[in-house]
Amino acid sequence: MEISDNIRKATSADVVYEKMKNDIVTLFFKPGEKLSETKLAARYGVSRDPVRKAVSRLAQEGMLESKPQVGTLVKSLSIEQGKDVCDLRCLLECYAIERAVETIDEKIIDSLLKEYNQVVALLSIQPEDQVRSLIYDLDGKMHSEIYAASSNSMVAETINSFSSIIKRIQISNITYHKRANATLSEMHEIILALKARNPERAVNAMRTHIDNIKKTMAMPVEE
Repeated sequence: MEISDNIRKATSADVVYEKMKNDIVTLFFKPGEKLSETKLAARYGVSRDPVRKAVSRLAQEGMLESKPQVGTLVKSLSIEQGKDVCDLRCLLECYAIERAVETIDEKIIDSLLKEYNQVVALLSIQPEDQVRSLIYDLDGKMHSEIYAASSNSMVAETINSFSSIIKRIQISNITYHKRANATLSEMHEIILALKARNPERAVNAMRTHIDNIKKTMAMPVEE
């Protein structure tokens, strides 16, 4: 019974960890927000023990921080950390797209272009907040296809190791810096460069996309 209880607790802690991490990455919990163990336990339908384990794990990963006399807070992503990740992405993704532009399947390019057109059409008739998830999905799919076509598994592995930071930057930029249309425009140029099988155009489009993400991080948030 004791072993079974330990497995159940470990499993509960893992589930809470994944859910809480997603809530931080998607900005359900805002940077600087104070978190209550009691409210977290109620949100995830568990006791406080798996919440404590999840909080400890996320603190070790730098997503939460504990301050004396204050409590547990969602740690803000520093601009410098974000810029460093963007610089790394630029190096790897420009390399990846240069390799991918000649090998990526035409059907994949056409599928990306079709999905792009669908998202743009929806954005013209629906509120932006109802379309954002589709923009995130298209962005993730586009980059993943480029990694795969580059035939270098280390590109995806390296970038994916920073996926939580990248997602926080992406959601912050699109939600709070109003970059939905700009992001779509940049992705469109990347897809068109792939369609044209033009390595120079593709690399420039990718560099512009990531440089704009980097620049936006330091801008004041639009009200």
